[in-house]
Amino acid sequence: MKSSCNFPAIVGIKGNQSHLKAEAYNFFEQAKAVNYQGVEGITREETHEKNRGRIESRHVCVVNALHWLPQREKWRLQSMIEIRSERKVADKVEQAIRYYGSSRKAGAKEFAKWIRAHWAIENSLHHVMDVIFKEDASLSDVGFSAENIALIRRLAVNVIRTMDSDRGITDARRNATYAPNYLRGLLGKVFIK
Repeated sequence: MKSSCNFPAIVGIKGNQSHLKAEAYNFFEQAKAVNYQGVEGITREETHEKNRGRIESRHVCVVNALHWLPQREKWRLQSMIEIRSERKVADKVEQAIRYYGSSRKAGAKEFAKWIRAHWAIENSLHHVMDVIFKEDASLSDVGFSAENIALIRRLAVNVIRTMDSDRGITDARRNATYAPNYLRGLLGKVFIK
């Protein structure tokens, strides 16, 4: 779990790591039950945002003292993170709890910023895939065709963003479809030195 960029390695703890997820859940529930009093190595951060009729609240809790965690060496963990989020849109309220592990020690404020930045990148990519490439409407379902086409779409987005960053994805996709010289120019920049 090492990172070569400014972001530390932060990994979401999912259901397939059931023991690790159970340990994280138990720890944070017990810490919350005592209102975090006397819990070693814990920091907290709360954020509230109002945007486009949505109200989002996030409670980030980070623990850097992991002597209680049996799997800390196996996963090379220095920090465990819990994010409790609540989103209100009109009368509908959605709540979620997510757990993360990291190979770096930092406080709740830093992890909140890093995880939020990661989600902004993810959401941006999902928007491009859903709106411009209509990925959700794709009928590819034979063998690995869905994964292969998704990989090609992401490669196309990266080529456009790298080789023609001034042009929007929609415009570049249209030009690549209807102007063969534009497509040859993009591919030439990628494959010819």
